[in-house]
Amino acid sequence: MKEQHTISYLKDALFGLLDPYYSHGSFNKALQALRLVGYGNIAQQIRRPRYTQESLTHMYMIHGDKIGKIGIGITTHNRRERFNETYGHILSNSPDCKIVVVDDASDIPCEKATYRFDENVGIAAAKNKCFELLSDCDHIFLFDDDCYPKLTFWYMPYVLSGINHMMYLFDQKRYKFDKPIYKRFVLDDTYSVHSHAKGCMLYYTKEAIEKAGVMYTGFGRWGGEHTDLSDRIFFSGLTPFPYMDLEYSYDLIYSADEYDATPRTVNGQEFWDCFNKTQEMYLERANNRTSTLGYGEGDLVVAHILTSMPDPQRGTQWPKDIGVAQKLVDSVLENSGADILVFTDFYEGDFGRVKYVKYPDGMSPLFYKLFITYDYLRRSKKYKNIFIVDSNDVEMLHNPFPHIKDLTLYVGRDVPCIIKDYDWMINSSGTSTVNFWARQADFPMVNAGVIGGRADMVMHFLRLFIFWYMKYKGDVGERNMPLCNYIFWDKWRYKLEYGKHVTTRFKAYERTNAWWKHK
Repeated sequence: MKEQHTISYLKDALFGLLDPYYSHGSFNKALQALRLVGYGNIAQQIRRPRYTQESLTHMYMIHGDKIGKIGIGITTHNRRERFNETYGHILSNSPDCKIVVVDDASDIPCEKATYRFDENVGIAAAKNKCFELLSDCDHIFLFDDDCYPKLTFWYMPYVLSGINHMMYLFDQKRYKFDKPIYKRFVLDDTYSVHSHAKGCMLYYTKEAIEKAGVMYTGFGRWGGEHTDLSDRIFFSGLTPFPYMDLEYSYDLIYSADEYDATPRTVNGQEFWDCFNKTQEMYLERANNRTSTLGYGEGDLVVAHILTSMPDPQRGTQWPKDIGVAQKLVDSVLENSGADILVFTDFYEGDFGRVKYVKYPDGMSPLFYKLFITYDYLRRSKKYKNIFIVDSNDVEMLHNPFPHIKDLTLYVGRDVPCIIKDYDWMINSSGTSTVNFWARQADFPMVNAGVIGGRADMVMHFLRLFIFWYMKYKGDVGERNMPLCNYIFWDKWRYKLEYGKHVTTRFKAYERTNAWWKHK
């Protein structure tokens, strides 16, 4: 026990020395000490800052006159000293920014308040007042009164990112855990993607608020409001993932909550009452997300050859060979006028109707392929119809696109069994919600190797897939079939269609009147 206390004390002392800029003291000796006392993972994460005052000033000098108007809103309630500290940092580090303060009925009125509520209205209404006061701004940052920027021009990496919404994210409390809990992965060493939202600093573009709206006040005083807005922005097609931040954003932002350095404004039984009420309401809204309707022109077939990680279904990595998809490509060119988009991590090229798009190395291909498909399609040409199919064992037999109906998703057939009776499905579905659902699911199993329909339906499915993968922290099994079936049968609010007109029988290796030959 004494040894554990010694290690904990040493760890906290070392991080106190190193944070935030890691430029004081004996840097290498500190890293060595962390490794010696058993915190190797944390030691690996320590590095010199990505964002420095010099780099931020350089960004501002080059781009500052092109980014539009920056607005900053601070909400406060009964934390006078914290607010004063926060306001001072924001004011000194945010030149040329419009700053507003909303006092949510503090007992002692805030002297800096732009607007003051006479009665405590809660987070959503107070933040919405900030949106109203900053409606003339192109980029909006909302701060709690215990969170502030560390460096001048701190906002530049956010506004230059091209992402419509991010937030300051940290993985539980700073330095207290040696393993990430909410952080799922990092995109291109630039953006971190988490399974959980935080509201101490929220960034929005004007477009995000105009399209998705403001915070829902029905949650009451606290809970669910900013997460729900992040979800709505994501389901509007404005972000690649619901909860994102800059990687290494702690170079830029301080949050007292990250260090357990400030009391909550909602505590005790009131906290749990709010939590239980808002969770029920939040999940009701999350379970009933609808599609953003509308589509463009033309047809598209999407496939993937991703080689950086082993395919769990094969147990090996795919070869770096575009020939893997050649039969599919030839069959689509022969039987339809559709464009073909093949995602790879090793090759790119544009050959008229056939385009190979290269993405960075990523995670398991069974999940990564749907993540990158959504990221690319939401930013590219809008098609009318889209099919996403396996690259190696699917061929087009007949053109499906003239037969596609509105508000319908088409999927492949699988083994003729009920999900709850199929051990493979149950054993491959993780250990939490999806596994629990699979053990009771009285539905036929369908196959995710062929998914298609109108573009709005396909994009909505991809959003649901990403959203629930994040919500369940990736605990959905190592294959995508369980999560896909869970979404098809439990979350899908439109028509689902499959059968002999869509695909051949699973592993029948036949050629019929179906649109697609699958295995």
